Amino acid sequence: MGTTLKFYINKNKKSKIDNRCPIYLRIVHRRRKSEGRVSTTLISESDIQYWISDSQRFSKNQKKFQSHNILLNEIENEFHNYLRDNLTEMNTKSSADIRDHLLSRKRLEIITALKAANDFYMNNIVTNVDKAP
Repeated sequence: MGTTLKFYINKNKKSKIDNRCPIYLRIVHRRRKSEGRVSTTLISESDIQYWISDSQRFSKNQKKFQSHNILLNEIENEFHNYLRDNLTEMNTKSSADIRDHLLSRKRLEIITALKAANDFYMNNIVTNVDKAP
């Protein structure tokens, strides 16, 4: 069971306004893939020539892309830390879980009326000495 991380410039998601392309990441885990947009800064078509597919980074000679390379390095380091920290639980994780962790996405928790009532009771009624009896 291999888990892989790949960065690429997604030319299919080019902005219609200024023809700039975003950087994406792709996680493949348990034969399932999940993709997500990495940066909010878009790359112009003329700057795509500095992207090196083998290293999945921009050319080191171009100083204006240094911040992008640092961001990609941090994400890759966090990917390796995640794999190491969750080594025994990886068979229960999905590629979307890994992607969401790397991109700092939080899943919305579904709150039912019963859970909201219980939370209110535990946080507001039980903790207040005057209301508890």
